[in-house]
Amino acid sequence: MISAIKSWRLSQGLTKVDASKLFGVTWKTLHKWENGTDPTTLELLGRIETVTGQKVQQLFPQYFKT
Repeated sequence: MISAIKSWRLSQGLTKVDASKLFGVTWKTLHKWENGTDPTTLELLGRIETVTGQKVQQLFPQYFKT
């Protein structure tokens, strides 16, 4: 299963390095986000929403159980 954040990155034609620069993180951190092995910290959630134009609930649904 491809993560929403990876799907967004690929739809924008961005490499991990390019996307990580937009988020202000290393490509290794972005890799962990995409693979679900290291969820983001709260201070970055607003930046993620701004860059992607999507709500974090859409990008990381596994952390928002209803």
